[in-house]
Amino acid sequence: MLERFVIKALIEHLEVNNILSTSRHGFRSGRSVDTNLIQTYELVTTLLDEGFPVDMILLDLSKAFDKVCHEFLIIKLRAAGVNEGVVQWIMGFLSERSQSVRVFDLQGTPHFSSPTTVLSGVPQGTILGPTLFNFYINELPTLLSNLITLYADDSKLVGKAATPSDQQSIQTDLDSLVRWANMWLLTFNVDKCHVIHFGKNNKHHKYFLQDNFLSAVSNERDLGVIVDHQLKFSSHAKSVSSSANKTLGIIKRTISSQHPRVLMKLYKALVRPRLEVGMSLAAPFLKKR
Repeated sequence: MLERFVIKALIEHLEVNNILSTSRHGFRSGRSVDTNLIQTYELVTTLLDEGFPVDMILLDLSKAFDKVCHEFLIIKLRAAGVNEGVVQWIMGFLSERSQSVRVFDLQGTPHFSSPTTVLSGVPQGTILGPTLFNFYINELPTLLSNLITLYADDSKLVGKAATPSDQQSIQTDLDSLVRWANMWLLTFNVDKCHVIHFGKNNKHHKYFLQDNFLSAVSNERDLGVIVDHQLKFSSHAKSVSSSANKTLGIIKRTISSQHPRVLMKLYKALVRPRLEVGMSLAAPFLKKR
């Protein structure tokens, strides 16, 4: 219960003072997966409509929740003017935590390693943890010249790619991200970072991150939505319809009752949510979908 009071006070301070970036989505009131996708692809489609090619880099911070430095987090909280009583409570919330590894032998008996003190990271599964992580990486958009949208540890950098100058601007932003990550003891998982090139006249410029070239992909899953380089979302439509049909099949095979009220509840609880994933962005507008 006390954790709820603390997070309420913290969020109120951050929101009232406009400290949280407008590009920050997730674990915030009124900002969700849908708002993240809409903000991102509104820019993509606007630039494409104006005749410009667009490059989007999907970024992934490696074990980001586990690498938040407690000392740096406290420094950031105080710099943002958070009440010292709240800061002290958060320090206590994060300190004196330990972790151990549990393994089972062939007989199923559990064995534990010696406990190790946790010196970094925000506790996942808590109410406060995601908000602290949001705050830790909050200043990212202010460092860049192109749009970056954030959701938990996933982010997307979007920019016009019509000229070498545009492409260099995107690369400069990537370099800034690496310097920022090094400063705050974070790293990017380059294997999970990819580029999608949009537009007929796109030159497919190669970008690099942490001294590694980023691989270009024709489609990628973005916050649950499969996005392709043509923005047709056909792959996403096939994926969600296939998933929904499989769920319908399970219901048909395992539920003996055929009463409409029972089936309707099962449909609303298990099937419809699968069909609605990403529909704010990828709603069907063609007969074949």
